[in-house]
Amino acid sequence: MALDSDGYPLQESLDAIEQYDLFTKPLAGLLALLRETWWAADWGYSIRRKTLHLSTGGWSGNEKTVQYLKRNYSFWRLCWEDHRVGGHYRFRLREFPGDKAATDAA
Repeated sequence: MALDSDGYPLQESLDAIEQYDLFTKPLAGLLALLRETWWAADWGYSIRRKTLHLSTGGWSGNEKTVQYLKRNYSFWRLCWEDHRVGGHYRFRLREFPGDKAATDAA
């Protein structure tokens, strides 16, 4: 589990999000980690038409998760599209070298 008993992300989950290498691992792994670290994911996490939508709901744990996601330079620079007041973020999901590496290894 990536959340503690109060619904806050565990530090090891935050570190894994920050350090996730999209050049050697598939994007799907980062998305799964992000979803399990997101408080109220049924409401604030969705993927539609190759776009990831995140809404923090003002929850400080989700805001902290976004801070660590911003530190994942390759994901943030290549996928971030916009954000709005109220903690709403949109990311265009792209293919990364790690996706190809996973396919080649199969």
